[in-house]
Amino acid sequence: QLRLYQNATKGGSIKIYASGGVTITSLVVNASGRIGDAGYIVDGGTQTNLSASTTYTMSNLSATSYVEFFQREDGSSNRIYVNTFVVTYTVPVTSTTWTGDTDTDWATAGNWDNGVPTSSLDATIPDVTNAPIIGATTGASVKDLTINEPGDGLTILGGGSLIVAGTSSGNITYTRTLTTTNWYLMASPVIGEIFDATWRDDNNIDQTNGGSNAGIAEYVTNGDTWNYASVTGGGSTFSDGKGYAIKQDLAGNISFTGTMNVGDESISLFTTGNGYNLLGNPYPSYINSASILTANSGSLDTETTWIW
Repeated sequence: QLRLYQNATKGGSIKIYASGGVTITSLVVNASGRIGDAGYIVDGGTQTNLSASTTYTMSNLSATSYVEFFQREDGSSNRIYVNTFVVTYTVPVTSTTWTGDTDTDWATAGNWDNGVPTSSLDATIPDVTNAPIIGATTGASVKDLTINEPGDGLTILGGGSLIVAGTSSGNITYTRTLTTTNWYLMASPVIGEIFDATWRDDNNIDQTNGGSNAGIAEYVTNGDTWNYASVTGGGSTFSDGKGYAIKQDLAGNISFTGTMNVGDESISLFTTGNGYNLLGNPYPSYINSASILTANSGSLDTETTWIW
């Protein structure tokens, strides 16, 4: 039993409030009695005196609400008796875990235990039967991302987007569909992908381009030429933010698998030759090209982007 007594010159009081994001939605109090001016106020509002053997319910409280019980009248014998408190509260949701209970669609709420992730929710992807896929029209966001799904991890289809506000661990796979066997300029949106023989075979990279040259090349600013990968070479890791020319011998999907870049990226520019540099987007999300040009205006001859 809670008892608040008057101490001759100063009344006793107690405040009940939530912190750490917890919200008190209701408070039910059972009073066994009072002597003198004793009761409660909500958020500094109107005073309500307690009566003996009466239950009081305080509802519709906000996240910043508080309830204060008090004894204010002079006289050392004044007091308030409260037998029970029943506090109903909500704890903020800070994370959600992929279940895949419905299908593989990232944007389906039924595939998560606490709803689709947002920029304020951490997301965890365990090893389950239905691994998540971010569709071609889905713009996904998450706070911290933990991927325990082995292999390809989280798959993002071309046109889809993923923005991680915090940290990311585990693999993602970004897939883009090429509709012809022409040359395309692109960059790897993940960290760690290697364009070795296995990657070239899996992605139908042209192996008959000019004899020993594979259909993947880096642009060489000095001399404005192309440095082609060899069909017999061991391969190299795609450089973050660097563009590549890629050609398939059979039109279809190109996939990049690796960890996600969540930090700033910088790349050296060269002024030799005609001064052209082939750059690419190192993220599985859209970036504002105008902002990049403006931020780097001091390093550029002209704030212009040429798109193949």
